[in-house]
Amino acid sequence: MNWQWTVVKWYFNLLVMKKIYIFIVLILTASFILTGCSKNPKTQSVQTPGGEQLELPANPELEKNYEKQLSTLFKTFWQTQDETGLRDQVLELRAPAKYLDLHLNIVLALDMIEQARISGIQSQVDEGVSRLNSLSSQYSWFK
Repeated sequence: MNWQWTVVKWYFNLLVMKKIYIFIVLILTASFILTGCSKNPKTQSVQTPGGEQLELPANPELEKNYEKQLSTLFKTFWQTQDETGLRDQVLELRAPAKYLDLHLNIVLALDMIEQARISGIQSQVDEGVSRLNSLSSQYSWFK
């Protein structure tokens, strides 16, 4: 009978240990979920055309890469004022949330220059170049 009590005690201790392990796992899981969900990633606020504020995640690596690629693409344009194929190359870039407005304005200005050259309207070409110059003054890395 003595060995039976030993088995019962051992089994009881095993059940208690399982409950303690389950409790610890639940506490750790709950703390992980609560701390992980309460931290907000860095976001970028962007205003939509309808006037709504939209929170988009910031991506510093993508932003630096975009700045570098855009600056490289425009080096020859600033020297020669030749926009041939530049709009398509800009459209292939992946624009971060921080630069969506800039990206759109660059594409629109390049499109204006391209269409004006086809039509032969020099005043619109100058207007498009002026828009790009204005953008380059707002973003020092762009020129």
